[in-house]
Amino acid sequence: AVQSIHDSFEEARGQLIAQAAPLKDEIVDVLVDKCLTVLRQVRGISATYRMTARPVPTRPSHYASGVLQPLRAFLDTPAGKCLQPRAQEELAEGVVASVSQQYAAMVSELLDMLHKTEQSLARVRRNKPADAAAATEGSELTNIQKISLQLFLDTQEYGAQIKKFGLQPSAVEHYQALWRTVAPEDQQNELSSI
Repeated sequence: AVQSIHDSFEEARGQLIAQAAPLKDEIVDVLVDKCLTVLRQVRGISATYRMTARPVPTRPSHYASGVLQPLRAFLDTPAGKCLQPRAQEELAEGVVASVSQQYAAMVSELLDMLHKTEQSLARVRRNKPADAAAATEGSELTNIQKISLQLFLDTQEYGAQIKKFGLQPSAVEHYQALWRTVAPEDQQNELSSI
């Protein structure tokens, strides 16, 4: 009788373990979707600086510190707290990897769009009379530089948020790609110092 009970518990344990990976993947997917809802605000950065006289950014955007907040909120729930530390770390690694991949793609897309717009405006300026071209010359480049700096500040803040989960941003492949996309040339090698 005792052996039968033991066997039943082992069978149930095996079934639970088999469900752990799909369940973890599902939790990661839900948390990534919630993080991406916050991250989509990155698209508004170009509108903030284009055609405005906004000063050069000196701090991260308000959204940057909240990108991983859904992950923190889950880990602070009773369900999250009952996870083993390694399970919490795996969850954080999965969310950070996926969010970083999407972040890098969004930023790359945004910068590509800005550079294409800049090239189009440059062609238009070449066709303008000299006085009109001189009046607008350089303003778009300044705006693009401001946007790039804002993206860099936001990426640094996102890296600081990653660290709060016990992870090293420099060890996250897609964070590395994000860094290479936004870091000024003279700071490309400073990722390891984050």
